[in-house]
Amino acid sequence: MITSFQMYLLLMLDSICVVTAIMTIVLALITFTIGVISVSGDVSEEDQKYARKFLKYLVPIFVLSLLSAVFIPNTKQAASIFLVPKVLNNEKIQDIGQNGLDLANNLLKLSNEYIENNLITKEKTK
Repeated sequence: MITSFQMYLLLMLDSICVVTAIMTIVLALITFTIGVISVSGDVSEEDQKYARKFLKYLVPIFVLSLLSAVFIPNTKQAASIFLVPKVLNNEKIQDIGQNGLDLANNLLKLSNEYIENNLITKEKTK
């Protein structure tokens, strides 16, 4: 049974994906800029040291943001992940498939009998 909170989270996944993608882009730009500052010869040694220290914290946050942007499913994917196994493992749904196959086989047998009894015998009598 799905709760209202789970339904809310499921519907909010698209927004969460957008936020993580934007955050990843912003963090990538900041990380790149600070990385250039940390290796650039145009800034003081103290600023380079501060930039390297800041990168130690910023790079893991950027990697976490990137992984979140990649691996958090959107609403359609989450619905598929949550609902498709329940539908496929439902015994009633599986019975429908078997019943449909049995019905198709019976119709095929009946149509073959009709062809044999009616059409073939009419051709023989001509």
